[in-house]
Amino acid sequence: MNPIKLSISLCIFLAFSTQAFAQKANVKLEAIPSKPSVMNGFADIVEELLPAVVNISTTQEVQNANNSVDQSLLGDLPKSPILEDFRSQLENQFRGQQNTRKKVASIGSGFLISKDGFIVTIFHVVEDASEITVSLSDGAKYKAKVIGVDKKTDLALLKINPEKELKFVKFGDSDKSRIGDWAIIIGNPYGLGGSVSVGIVSARSRDINNNQSDDFIQTDAAINKGNSGGPMFNVRGEVIGINTAIYSPSGGSIGIGFARTSATATQVIRQLKEQGEVTRGWLGISVQDVSEEIAESMKIEKNRGAFVTEVTKDGPAEKGGIIPTDVIIKLDEQEISEMKILPRTVSKFPVGKSVKVTLLRRGKLKYLTVKVGKMRDEDIKKAEIKPVEKRVLVKPAVQIMGLGLLEINDRIRKSKNLDNNLEGLLVAEITPKSEAAEKGIIQGDIILSANQTPVGSVDELKQKIEDSRKTTNKKLFLFLKRNEANYPVVLTVK
Repeated sequence: MNPIKLSISLCIFLAFSTQAFAQKANVKLEAIPSKPSVMNGFADIVEELLPAVVNISTTQEVQNANNSVDQSLLGDLPKSPILEDFRSQLENQFRGQQNTRKKVASIGSGFLISKDGFIVTIFHVVEDASEITVSLSDGAKYKAKVIGVDKKTDLALLKINPEKELKFVKFGDSDKSRIGDWAIIIGNPYGLGGSVSVGIVSARSRDINNNQSDDFIQTDAAINKGNSGGPMFNVRGEVIGINTAIYSPSGGSIGIGFARTSATATQVIRQLKEQGEVTRGWLGISVQDVSEEIAESMKIEKNRGAFVTEVTKDGPAEKGGIIPTDVIIKLDEQEISEMKILPRTVSKFPVGKSVKVTLLRRGKLKYLTVKVGKMRDEDIKKAEIKPVEKRVLVKPAVQIMGLGLLEINDRIRKSKNLDNNLEGLLVAEITPKSEAAEKGIIQGDIILSANQTPVGSVDELKQKIEDSRKTTNKKLFLFLKRNEANYPVVLTVK
């Protein structure tokens, strides 16, 4: 038989066999549903959006850097009568440049959010600006004034006084944006106003500044210098992000750009418009992620929540009953699956609101109510773990797990300038190459608790070690104090 005819017959046979099998097995054969096709270009939507995007140019006065002539040249000149006139000219030039200021120009982008001229941009675009000029797509130029700025989110609200009603855009819900959605960027890169680039949402919830409140959209759409402050649109023409930063070794776009989410921006801009400043909720705690080691030692089923390292004295959390080593897993109805969700959630609560806090303490659920306070500038500062003086006060009473420990008494409190009510064990010595040393414990640290139970004596610590030895994981969870900061360490009991 002809090979071609054989192949055709075989295919027909297989097709009928498959259909017969499906019918016999009562299986319904369906084609994979087709996906909606991508529209042919973005021209129509961009045409509508362009009038609402503005170019921003600013002028700043900066101190003259005196770099037109290297002053070190004076010291290098040989001392010769022939060069005295030249030396005098250089000295006069340096004196003339001292204490002078020069004007420096910079560019950025922004977008209109109202017909009467309110404009959103990024704070670093207008920082220290002595003059701000806004250029519209029709060529009109206006002087702008700053209504308010928020350094924490790097956002700013400007206002111009237009001669007519202006086209403006609205914020969308960035929380509904998905990885793979279209992202349209319009802005003023390198002064080329009205430039459009298109890409996708590459990632969500990016943390680019090691800030607990960081929440950025990542995109591969081209973002360059001058795009800062410009909008990121979805295909419905809604602003889902404000272009903030790029990752680039060269300074130009390599397809990794970041935008502040509209979910964050809408709250900030509303407050700037209404009151000229941003008021944030505050609990008065410092938190960190719950590591696998901490979760295992605390017998938490999975790595979730925010581990409380510090509680501000007389702050909302302390008044509500939260203590260090608590693990917060829920605020009202918001699950705290990771540490960074907690400060974002708290900052959204209005000051004075009573919030239900669900936490884990010594392996058991506990429910508290905390009244949200107002965050101050000094509350934003992070505590640093600084090195302490490595001086042995007296010979340690006992060596435990590589640690030479002293029970804290009045004499130690006075010499170390400690709080009169502080209880714990002072690390006076540490054995090199011990697990404790490898985990970062140093001389001068103070053990506050073991397995979430305060320890004020060596005997209490020994009892906790024995308790840990009887468990399956044999982990001892220590909570220590170093200067003004607290931190956890997990050691293995042998």
